[in-house]
Amino acid sequence: MRQFTLVRELQTERTAPATDVTANKRNMQELEENLLYKLTTVQGSLVDDEAVIEVLNVTKNKAAEVREKEAVAAEAEVKISTALEEFRPVATRGSVLHFLIVDMAVVNFMYQASLCRGLYEDHKFVFTLLLSLKVDMEREYVSHEEFNTFIKFGKMRVG
Repeated sequence: MRQFTLVRELQTERTAPATDVTANKRNMQELEENLLYKLTTVQGSLVDDEAVIEVLNVTKNKAAEVREKEAVAAEAEVKISTALEEFRPVATRGSVLHFLIVDMAVVNFMYQASLCRGLYEDHKFVFTLLLSLKVDMEREYVSHEEFNTFIKFGKMRVG
């Protein structure tokens, strides 16, 4: 359960910088529009108008701040993505296990309803074998064709 909470926290950390970057870009757009307005409405020399100089300095400082925050956000994104990738094998194995449980209905139709009561004693070995084969398929040690051939042969023998 702790891993699930950790993944959720990492995903939250991943989206927070993106939200900040979006807000900063919006702020930059407003500052640039303000600067453009000041430049087009200035009376006389640009150098003599303190309001234009002030808006120019604010825009320049904010642009530097936004670039710095974007760099930090990009670095955080890399670290968070790396941390999240560590959980991919666990998620893949969980997916393999889930679909194996669904596929147990092929072994015995009683498994269509539920596996909550557990496996029949006779099917524990089959379940373990199928789990191993599914993991090997996921790792690409066993092809889907080889798996199907093996399973069909087993069904002819057992069935």
